[in-house]
Amino acid sequence: MTLRRAESLAVAVVGVVAVATLGYRLGAGAPAVAAFATALAVLLVAAPVALHLATATPLLVAAGRGARLGLLLPDASAGTLRVDTVVVAGTEVLTTGGPEVQEVRLADGVGRHDALRMAGSVAQESARPVDRAVAAASEALLGVAEFDAVDDLGSRGIVAEVVTDEGGEPMVIAHAVLVGEVELLTAHGIALPAELAGAPAQAVAAGRTPVAVAWDGVARAVLAVGGAVAASHAAAVHALRELGVRPVLLAAQAEPAARYVAGRCGIDPEAVHAGLSGEDEAAVVHRLRACGARVAVVAEATHAAALAAADLAVRTDPAAPAHHGLPAAVDAIRLAHRATGVARANVAWSLACTAAALPAAATGVLGPVLAAAATATSALVVVANSLRLQRFGTTGG
Repeated sequence: MTLRRAESLAVAVVGVVAVATLGYRLGAGAPAVAAFATALAVLLVAAPVALHLATATPLLVAAGRGARLGLLLPDASAGTLRVDTVVVAGTEVLTTGGPEVQEVRLADGVGRHDALRMAGSVAQESARPVDRAVAAASEALLGVAEFDAVDDLGSRGIVAEVVTDEGGEPMVIAHAVLVGEVELLTAHGIALPAELAGAPAQAVAAGRTPVAVAWDGVARAVLAVGGAVAASHAAAVHALRELGVRPVLLAAQAEPAARYVAGRCGIDPEAVHAGLSGEDEAAVVHRLRACGARVAVVAEATHAAALAAADLAVRTDPAAPAHHGLPAAVDAIRLAHRATGVARANVAWSLACTAAALPAAATGVLGPVLAAAATATSALVVVANSLRLQRFGTTGG
């Protein structure tokens, strides 16, 4: 039974008792004024407004406290904010916005360290975001000479390294390195070997940018660069599971790209829905709710349809307050669950007070003035208990 239904049932029961009390008093020959006063006392014991405070006040306080988290309450009249499913609409919620090297495909006989070092040494001189990600993937970069940015295809340069010959003498070896699109290698008469031939197309299909690497006239590797996943989001997914909430990802990208982001964050592959439009996202949310799930949607404001379809909406776009992303959603869910717990406690207190005072009011022991005072006191306790939500603190401090 929902909190709102329990509240309505209590009001209905009190109404029936008030009518019955009035009828009994009049039938027993009591003065009309006394009979109506007794019935009024019964009604005042469980005033509908006072009972409504039990659920409305914690939701109102939670909405104010949650404003700093970007928390929206689309239907506070539902009487509960508890959710069991969190839908992340858009991989941009889970990524930092910057690219990173996500996969390295190597030609036969080439080491990963060598490929990243050669590529990064040239890429470090480039201003392209993709090249900056390639440079960041290696911790041991070499100096580069004769650096040249080739249109929008990539970069080239001479990378020198010091090695030791068979006699133990140091010697300098220079490598002509190309880093960029496959067309850059093709323009220099370099073809990808068989083991790398399908790597660029696979990277594109997964929503990533392929970066070919060649030196000394031979293609050595293909790097797949994609959006970096924020380190805090895996912890946020774990926190959601501890709250008993199931995470689901909706993405416009192809399934491989969406599943890669989900895997990095700890979201189950079967909980990934890829290739969706805005209307499709809303349809998935409606289906989850139709199956009995209480759904929170975490998304930027551009996913308006999915946000509007949710039981609880958490907006994470830059226009929202300072807290962003999935960690903010965890805080929002915690606040929502806390508010529901306070509302349940308030309803239990209100019903207990009503049950205790109702017999006294019905028998005339508790007059209208005392009944009103008792109801007001109960309401003050409800408000004070709800205001405890103002002390809610986020996981980020």
